[in-house]
Amino acid sequence: MQIKTRVDMRRNTKMKKRKEEKNSSGNINEEEAENEHKSDDSSDDDLRKELQKIQDMMARMNKEMEKANQNMNSMSEFMKQLNDERTATRQSIERMLQHTSDINVRASQQITDKIDKEIFYYVVTKVSMNFFDCKIVKSDYVDTKVVFESTVLNFALGSMQIAKDLLNNVPVFGIVVTIVDSLIGTCGDWYLGKLFENVLNFEIKIGPENATLFAKVFGLQLIADEKFQAQKRQAIAKSQDSNLPLSNLSPRQIDQKPFIEVADLYCDRLFAILTTGALCSLWERKSTTVGHSSTKMMEDLIIEIFPTLALGESDLDIFKKNLSLLNDKLLMKTEIARKNSNSLDKTERKSSITKLPPTVIKRGNMKKDGPNVYSQWKKRHFILFSDGIMHYQDSAQQDQSSNSPSKIIRVKDAKRISLSNQHQFCIEIDTYDRVWKLMCSSTEDVNNWIEAINKVRNVKS
Repeated sequence: MQIKTRVDMRRNTKMKKRKEEKNSSGNINEEEAENEHKSDDSSDDDLRKELQKIQDMMARMNKEMEKANQNMNSMSEFMKQLNDERTATRQSIERMLQHTSDINVRASQQITDKIDKEIFYYVVTKVSMNFFDCKIVKSDYVDTKVVFESTVLNFALGSMQIAKDLLNNVPVFGIVVTIVDSLIGTCGDWYLGKLFENVLNFEIKIGPENATLFAKVFGLQLIADEKFQAQKRQAIAKSQDSNLPLSNLSPRQIDQKPFIEVADLYCDRLFAILTTGALCSLWERKSTTVGHSSTKMMEDLIIEIFPTLALGESDLDIFKKNLSLLNDKLLMKTEIARKNSNSLDKTERKSSITKLPPTVIKRGNMKKDGPNVYSQWKKRHFILFSDGIMHYQDSAQQDQSSNSPSKIIRVKDAKRISLSNQHQFCIEIDTYDRVWKLMCSSTEDVNNWIEAINKVRNVKS
């Protein structure tokens, strides 16, 4: 009982102390409460600001996500285009490999004689390297003005003065020396730079990857030719004749096997035909009539020009005559196509009288390469109209006169418009009658002209 009373007393004492402490700290607690209230208001403001920042950040993130989605869509389209291009490239490579495989199979089946195999490999290497050497000439020796500003005639007269390193390091110069007499008789005053350019233009036409295929097709045709086989046997017999003086052999026969000498002359004369640009014209004609088989087109092409390769010292005049006839034939066809084009243009002009006149899309100066092997680059003033016809004249002042003649390029019918692999700032426009080469002044000028031309391609009259 006493213990309980003591506990109660202690409890009451503690309660009194607590009341006193509470009463004495009342004023202080009110100030703290007020301060706490103000602190709470400040915290609410900070919280609202933080929330606003978060909302702004979320909005920016949403915009970034939208951009990312757009980029992903663009990337998907790009990847699709890339896959399509890769597929097309793969198919092209497969077709090329198939053609190469086919020609290799045919070569192994048709060429069984040991000497013929040696001839075939020599011809393929020689013709392929001729294409390669022309690239070297046009790239590394393009500044050799003493050579490239010379005509074929001057080159023939001064061939002994040509630098020895050119003849030794670039075999095609040596070929030009051997065939220059034929070229002079065929085309007269040609510039050397144009000869090599014509060879490279043909390589571009068939595709650089098909140059060796072309060489193999030519080699097969050569081996199968009865006249070549007869000349091969005759050359071998002469080389084995002990009564034949060594001085009667040509310099190259002394170093080469006799049958290689015969094949070498055929390769040189094929190169002569390539330099005339005739094969480019023949290829363009066949590409519009013969499916998509490059091998078939090459076979038909070589069969057509093979009779021109008359061989032998006594046949040199025949070769010149055949080469001249081949070029005359192609020039005549080009002239007929040009006249037909002019006739069509006159008809279009008459029919356009009732239509609204075309508007000028772009105009400016460019240099134009001529259609012939002896042509030089000349500055012309070009005007591209909305009807897909590009007019050109000697100068900008001429178009002010209604009496001044104007020549045209039908860019609306162009099969191909691309940058030249041979000339800087040069546009190639491939029409049905010829490949036009127009040289601009800068990269920006090239891009502007290509953009303008593409606007009027395939335009309907």
